[in-house]
Amino acid sequence: MTVGPHERRSAAVPMSSQNPADVLDLLTEFPHAVGAFAEMRRYVKSVAQFSDFPSAQSITRLKAELRRTADPVREGEIEYEIEVAELDARCTVPRIVWGSILVAIYATFETGVRNALAHWANNVPGAAPFEVKGVGRFQSAANDYASMEAGVELFSNVTLKESVLELKSLRDSFAHSVGCIPHRRTELHSTIDKARERGYEISVENENWIATPRIAAYYLLQAERAYKIFADALMEEYIARMAPPAEA
Repeated sequence: MTVGPHERRSAAVPMSSQNPADVLDLLTEFPHAVGAFAEMRRYVKSVAQFSDFPSAQSITRLKAELRRTADPVREGEIEYEIEVAELDARCTVPRIVWGSILVAIYATFETGVRNALAHWANNVPGAAPFEVKGVGRFQSAANDYASMEAGVELFSNVTLKESVLELKSLRDSFAHSVGCIPHRRTELHSTIDKARERGYEISVENENWIATPRIAAYYLLQAERAYKIFADALMEEYIARMAPPAEA
């Protein structure tokens, strides 16, 4: 007979009556994404400091060459190369760099949730396997599994949920069309509007959205907070379920 989630929850041992050594072992083995988010923070900071450097150097070099040359043909070529380099610095490089970073931020969030649920599925006796059926259904599948198996929600904070959904919208746009904005109104348009309302500008150039270091930092912090709240709740339920009672 299959044991349902409510029956499994009834066997949980209160934290106060558990063996501290067993609790520590369970805490240690539980997969944490804190390190991954810390790495993302360092990476975002580094990119924000140095991403403009290559384009700026190219423009400086071309302008220096333009001052030296006396060839009218070469002057025209250099002026065109400067225009291209300035366009790259203003649009192409930020679009690719920060769009890619938003993809990585969402991947960090999703991987953390997936690993936590897989750990639950692989270690809790009688737990169902965690499966995602269908493209784009990860969040709903994760929430359904966490709710049924552990009695916790993927998003207990509405604001954080909205932010992660916006991040996913940007991630999907960049992953599928490198940030091209469709002509018909979509969820992507709403995401851009909401970001602007908060003061986090997402510019549009040549029908492509362009993110900034500020918007990347905002979604990174929101995704990290959303993951931590979820992981802490799941881990607490996991420990309550798995740690044996302390000996009298």
